[in-house]
Amino acid sequence: MGGFFIVTKISKSFGPHKVVDEVSFTLNAGEIVSILGPSGCGKTTLLRLLAGLELPDDGSIICDGHTFYQAETGVFLPPEKRELSLVFQDYALWPHLTVYQNVEMVLKYRRQNAPDRRKSTLPVRERVLEALDLLNIGSLAGRYPQQLSGGQQQRVAVARAIVARPKLVLLDEPFSALDRRLRLELRHELGTLLRRRHLTVLHVTHDQEEALTMSDKVIVMDGGKILQLDQPDKVYSCPVSAQVAEFIGKSNLIPVTVHNTGNAVAIEFPNGVTLVELDPHTFPPALSTHRGSARALALVRPEGIRIATGNKEVSPAPAAKGRTICLPGKVRNVEYLGDRYLITVEADTHGDLYCYSPHPYRAAEPLDLRIPLTALWLVPA
Repeated sequence: MGGFFIVTKISKSFGPHKVVDEVSFTLNAGEIVSILGPSGCGKTTLLRLLAGLELPDDGSIICDGHTFYQAETGVFLPPEKRELSLVFQDYALWPHLTVYQNVEMVLKYRRQNAPDRRKSTLPVRERVLEALDLLNIGSLAGRYPQQLSGGQQQRVAVARAIVARPKLVLLDEPFSALDRRLRLELRHELGTLLRRRHLTVLHVTHDQEEALTMSDKVIVMDGGKILQLDQPDKVYSCPVSAQVAEFIGKSNLIPVTVHNTGNAVAIEFPNGVTLVELDPHTFPPALSTHRGSARALALVRPEGIRIATGNKEVSPAPAAKGRTICLPGKVRNVEYLGDRYLITVEADTHGDLYCYSPHPYRAAEPLDLRIPLTALWLVPA
């Protein structure tokens, strides 16, 4: 099994409650992977297991060919031997040390625990100054943590994490305590820095936007299990289940019946309208390989729906000729989002559907929603 960081069937229980349940995944060197999930889903516990701060109940963890943990043989490498860095949600800076000393302490500790041949060659001062400059906090070297803003403290925590050039960087909700403007700024800077340094990163977050924008891959977790691991655009556009679809972004899920003849797939909507897709392979394996009829949910994101009033289409969604379902409805709610409006439409036979519009509508105003087949993705019911 290839890969730089390999996690195989890691599990952890606290009493009768299984918090992490046979989690397996692989990271390639230089990848940034986000673990995304709601509070209490097990993502922070998983991070602590990987860091060596908790002892797993079962499974194995291998990094760059070195075994961190293996239940079968009883191998458990302590955190200080794993050559990884962990950025905590609360930064965990030493309040009695300056910015420079906070970062320097990591290298001093590494030098004390390194083999004799490395002790005299580890360039502490040069590494510290380089890390501070990379995070644009060189001018703050003499200050103490309590003299810094939240954003500056976060930069120090990241500098401390990268100064020793670890094999793996673990980030635990690194931006959650910051305001939105600062979150966006640091998210961009950190993503750029991590890629420039070609660091391998595992990033825990509950922020969907953060996971989708920062990551090469996204792991969606809930109930201690991995629900999906894929590229961000695939997780958003092609979720494996309704649960993933509803957790990632705004979603519309319409109950449908799928009829698969093997040569074509027909999607029957509750109002009796049927759309035909000639190639079954454009649908998830569970539905494209099933012959006959099956219940499913048709996912369409708000940006995939076009709004029409009369014969005029006014929604910014791309036009698509043919193979389009038209659903009449009326406006139930309008939310202003700054650059657009989120319109909730009470559609006949389909319940509430969400779509975007460049301008608002009146409550109870009649609309036609047009959904092209290309905007649909099917998930099991």
